[in-house]
Amino acid sequence: MARFVRSPDVVARRIAGELVLVPIATRTDNPLKRTANFYVLNQTGELLWQQLENAADAPDLTRHLIEQYEVDEDTARGDVEQFLKELAACGAVEEIREQT
Repeated sequence: MARFVRSPDVVARRIAGELVLVPIATRTDNPLKRTANFYVLNQTGELLWQQLENAADAPDLTRHLIEQYEVDEDTARGDVEQFLKELAACGAVEEIREQT
């Protein structure tokens, strides 16, 4: 089963009460190619981000959402899958494959 962890290539800071993630872009000398994307996490995203300080799998994260928000399992699972997909796409989380 795949586990996920925060990427070391992202900076997380609390700004004006919101948790902001900034993936560190590859350095380039061309100023037209420099980008600075950032992502603001909602309350649910912050909870999941905290859980990713140590490696966690999607079922672990889903259970944690259910416990914290008393949401149904299908909704929690969908939220976790979307969260992981979006953060993996921007490089904020890394997937760790368990060796068998």
